[in-house]
Amino acid sequence: MTLTFKERNLEMHRLRKERAMTLTAIGKRYGLTRERVRVIVNKVEEQNANKDIQDIRTTGNREDNSPVE
Repeated sequence: MTLTFKERNLEMHRLRKERAMTLTAIGKRYGLTRERVRVIVNKVEEQNANKDIQDIRTTGNREDNSPVE
């Protein structure tokens, strides 16, 4: 079974975070250097973090956003 790059990257992230595998062990499994695995895992984390960020903006004018007196 051949994994797409996205699936492979998600699997590497899972192995690192959930199974606590070393970067070297993951790299050996996929034929990559530990530095490349580190970059991929960090990239997946960054992408996941960006999905969680909400665009929070105030609406209306300033009077609507001030505390009630």
